[in-house]
Amino acid sequence: MAVEQTIEGVNANPFRIIQGTLKMGPDAISVANTSASNGVVAQVFGPNKTIMDTGYFPANELLGPVRVEVVYYSTVAGSNKLQMDIWRKHSNGYEEIIKTLYVGYNADIAPYFGMQFGRAVYSQNYQYRYVIKTYSTVSAATVIGIDYIKITTTDVYGISAPTQYGNSGEYYGNPMDNTFDPWIGTASCAGTPGHTQTFTTSYDCTDAIITISTQSKTDMILANIWERTSTGFKVYIQPAGGGNFIGNCTIHAHVAFQDPMEGI
Repeated sequence: MAVEQTIEGVNANPFRIIQGTLKMGPDAISVANTSASNGVVAQVFGPNKTIMDTGYFPANELLGPVRVEVVYYSTVAGSNKLQMDIWRKHSNGYEEIIKTLYVGYNADIAPYFGMQFGRAVYSQNYQYRYVIKTYSTVSAATVIGIDYIKITTTDVYGISAPTQYGNSGEYYGNPMDNTFDPWIGTASCAGTPGHTQTFTTSYDCTDAIITISTQSKTDMILANIWERTSTGFKVYIQPAGGGNFIGNCTIHAHVAFQDPMEGI
């Protein structure tokens, strides 16, 4: 049975940071790393290795919108390097994995302010526990070391406008998380009658709200979003008066979408 979580209280840990070496899993060892916050990381080799097991937090310790970030090091970059199972324990002692999340490794992000596992709305009267392991497709030679995880609570009234809490979808009654992302691209369109500019994102744009504007010193431009995909979108432009573009232009795009938080 997992141990009970003992890190609690605002004065004891105001930023809710748990060091990797403090809650090491059965497959991890403590390894010196001068770049880490405490000079050590919880380290493993290969796939399916448990690096951290927080144990259960006290009931009602985690409530409302919560996300978990992990600061870690890896010898290999790419998607799906770490997996986090969120366990939930009922008052009668029944335990279950309620959600599984994944993160990749970006060398310019992960060791500094971390990668985000995701967020959900935590329910009252349950205990929750995090078990973090290497993903099943990680190679045997891959070395991964966790510096720490940070548990961030979000102001439920600061997520979006009050009128956006009554969504009728799967997570009815949960807060809606608004996401905004600006994009800019230089279109090499000079001398052409039309041009397609592709914007590649790291998220699904199929249902996103996308607004665009164009900028040029030489042409009046007509623009249209003509394709949305799971990895981005495309913008088609042409001179408003017909003929060919005289010069290149700049396309500005603003992507917005609403995402209801899952309740767990």
